[in-house]
Amino acid sequence: MAQLSLALSEPQSFLTVGEGESWRLTYTLKSASWLDQVQLATGKNLLELPGKLFVTGMDLGADVEKSIGRLNYLPFQKSSFDDHMPEAYSVEVVVPPARLLELVAAQSAGQYPTDVSVTVEGMTYGSAPDGSHKVWDNSDQRWLPVTALSFEFSPAPAVEERAEEIEPEETQPDPVHGVLNALSATIEARSMWMVCLLGIIAIILLVKL
Repeated sequence: MAQLSLALSEPQSFLTVGEGESWRLTYTLKSASWLDQVQLATGKNLLELPGKLFVTGMDLGADVEKSIGRLNYLPFQKSSFDDHMPEAYSVEVVVPPARLLELVAAQSAGQYPTDVSVTVEGMTYGSAPDGSHKVWDNSDQRWLPVTALSFEFSPAPAVEERAEEIEPEETQPDPVHGVLNALSATIEARSMWMVCLLGIIAIILLVKL
């Protein structure tokens, strides 16, 4: 049993409607680390080939007990129309419908898995002490059972809260306040005039005495 760490990209969602309704999710696969290697019988590195992940909520009919899918080796194929299918690999897995709908909802909300860890039976570890080198003798068996799958999601993007700038309202002149100010100025002017008049009267009386 070995574990593959793969990076995910190009997520796509497909909805099939007929006798029932089913979703299928697909991703492009590549090695999560340049150190990882799965050596095939031909000496090639499986992780350098094009790869696809297919996730469905339907039974794939895997005949290996406790498996949830398959890791498939797809050899080079040439058609009669000078077209060809390049050498590649695929991972096909089944998840419970409720989990599949959770993945669909997360992707609809803009949150996508970035990495996946795939546990495979029938693959052995090579000589690398860190487990990065694995060996798959695919000369006789073109697929291996997948027993576990684990998605890793990137942190949800933070929601930026924009504080609305409230512009201060222009101060409107208060008509009552203006009237009171004018009245106060008038009373103050009359008071000064009365003081001056009383002063003149006092001076006249002093002169007559």
